[in-house]
Amino acid sequence: MNDKYYYLTNCTEMRSYKIINIINNSTEITRATFVKHTERVCRLRLEEFLGYVTKGKGMRVSDDCYITYHKSKWKGVTIYYLRHSCIEYIFVKGEKDLNGQ
Repeated sequence: MNDKYYYLTNCTEMRSYKIINIINNSTEITRATFVKHTERVCRLRLEEFLGYVTKGKGMRVSDDCYITYHKSKWKGVTIYYLRHSCIEYIFVKGEKDLNGQ
């Protein structure tokens, strides 16, 4: 069984009451915990989409002190998300990368 979390959506694509519940019931976690639980290719694709480098020289997500990582519940299941510029990017367990290329 796949135990990694895949990128699903972000808060701009959700109804406000849903994201408020996610945020209000979240716990801040470390980047290491977020990386441990999220699927690598989805995470790197998102980081590149946000303008960060994933190899070579340049600014990496891990160097940005303004990005925060969180764990919460959505529809009764655990989710992980990162917050960048006050937008929550949500990862769900076992889902295929629904917004990927």
